[in-house]
Formats: sequence, structure tokens, C-alpha cells
Amino acid sequence: ARVWRVSSGAEVLELSGHADFVRSACFSPDDRIVATASDDGTARLWNRESGEQIRVLNGHGGQGVYSISFTPDGTVVGTAGRDRTARLWSV
Repeated sequence: ARVWRVSSGAEVLELSGHADFVRSACFSPDDRIVATASDDGTARLWNRESGEQIRVLNGHGGQGVYSISFTPDGTVVGTAGRDRTARLWSV
């Protein structure tokens, strides 16, 4: 996954770790974390400044994860996957 600065079109971060397409990405409400969801069956949390992977979220049975979102207070991430489940993860 890559993060781009919209105003300049410059790449800001490359987030290496997913083994398949990234379907969804979002920023935490405080802009400190980038969350990604992938066809590789994982969701991942990344440090927005360094690009360091913080955590891998496994729980959709190895099937694609289609969407990811933070709660407004940033303490929980929700994911939805091909396995027809939605999951909530404490951050």
C-alpha cells in the first residue's frame, strides 16, 4: 500500500506487508495510524509517520478483508470480509 500527498502527488509512505491487493484504507481520527484491509485475508495497522507495521489483524479465515474503519474515538477498528462477518478490534 502507498500513501500519497494529494496536493503535490508525491508518495509519502510505502507500507510493505500485504501479500495481495489492498481493498480499503483509512486514517485514525488522530491521524497517527493508517489502517488497511487486503485480499490477503488480513487487516493491518501502520504508524503514519514511519510506515512501521504496528499490528496484523487475522480473523476472517484467510479470506479477503473488504473494508476497514475506525470508531470516532479511535479505540476500535471495524472490518468486514468475504467470510460474511464484521469484526471489531480494540486498538
